[in-house]
Amino acid sequence: MSAVNLKDKLALFSEHWSPRIVADFNGHDVMVVKVKGEFN
Repeated sequence: MSAVNLKDKLALFSEHWSPRIVADFNGHDVMVVKVKGEFN
């Protein structure tokens, strides 16, 4: 398994609320999303 730099992956897109796959783990997608405003 290789490490994923989340800062680099988040820099690849600017849209909010648009999940992106950054890796896979045991057959599952690892996704990140940029949020806008307060998130609790």
